Amino acid sequence: MKIRVLGCGGSFGSPLAWGRNGNIDINNLNNFRTRSSILIEINNTNILIDTSPDLRQQLYSAKCTNIDAVLFTHIHTDHTSGLPDMRAISLINVKIIPAYMSDDMKDKILSHYKFIFKGDKEYRPFMKICDLKNIFNVQKKFFDEDGNLIDEDPVEKKSNDTEIVENNKKQIYYPSKRYKIQEVIKPNQVILVQVLKDERGFKGAALSTFISIAGKYIVLMP
Repeated sequence: MKIRVLGCGGSFGSPLAWGRNGNIDINNLNNFRTRSSILIEINNTNILIDTSPDLRQQLYSAKCTNIDAVLFTHIHTDHTSGLPDMRAISLINVKIIPAYMSDDMKDKILSHYKFIFKGDKEYRPFMKICDLKNIFNVQKKFFDEDGNLIDEDPVEKKSNDTEIVENNKKQIYYPSKRYKIQEVIKPNQVILVQVLKDERGFKGAALSTFISIAGKYIVLMP
């Protein structure tokens, strides 16, 4: 078993802010502390305890790109507000990540982070709330896009011919291989795209090569 303390600072982190060091010796790098999270590795399984606001930086520093389960100790924001950073871990590993918490946390977590556990519009859920028993036993679990428990890893089972497979009379989405854009588009190549979303702020427009033109009675999809 390996235990790594990702962060051990108070709810504000340490130091408090620029020029607000208190009695901290800022020349000692050990006094720069992020908020509380712990990473446990046991039998090739990574368990994360709490998701601090500094989680992305913590996982990057730990060179960790996979989490098998998250265990929450309590509802305080400095222990939960890094939850959105788990989306990247879910995307990398193509899986929904189980989150174990006590019953008194569930309603508040769902209220604050409904899009994470239930999805919202074009966003798929990427975590699943699981019951926390007196004995905490993590097994690798796999969920479909609705967060329902299934028996096997959809990535291992996926078909080469189709992305929609029927399992127990339920349609499950199995993501296909991800390509780097350099592998499919060459310099000066002309391609036809459709704008799905206009640019917003510093975010570019969302484009798709799957063209669809809606008519009154028919949709053209060349």
